[in-house]
Amino acid sequence: MKNLFVLTMLGITLAFSSCRKDKVAAIELPDGFFENDWNATKQSAQDNNRKIFIHFYKPNCDKCAAFKKDILNDAEVEAYIKDNMIGAFLNTKESDGKSVSESYDITGHPGMAIADKDGNLLVKRLGVIQKQAFLDWLKANQ
Repeated sequence: MKNLFVLTMLGITLAFSSCRKDKVAAIELPDGFFENDWNATKQSAQDNNRKIFIHFYKPNCDKCAAFKKDILNDAEVEAYIKDNMIGAFLNTKESDGKSVSESYDITGHPGMAIADKDGNLLVKRLGVIQKQAFLDWLKANQ
């Protein structure tokens, strides 16, 4: 009986731990990216005269988490963005992310955009994208 109780509690603990409130924030931030700080992102872009790449996400979005983990944390992608742009993650459910995503009309997740150094939208896209297609998109809009 005691073993059944322990197994039940273990199962409940595992079930709740897999339902993290913010799956995306739990994944390591790629080198050089800002998270939920739009003013610091724009300041860095202005200081370095670079465009801004923005990943818009919802905290519980599985596709957003996969994009961050598998694409943005890929060494080649991470290096390209770090060498050519300023990277930002914006949570569309919080202040900066909510206002910027609304002004850019980001209506789906994952969402991504490239802005000029002052934060003016240049191009956006929504949905899942594979690594090479993503790199091609970045380079075409660099």
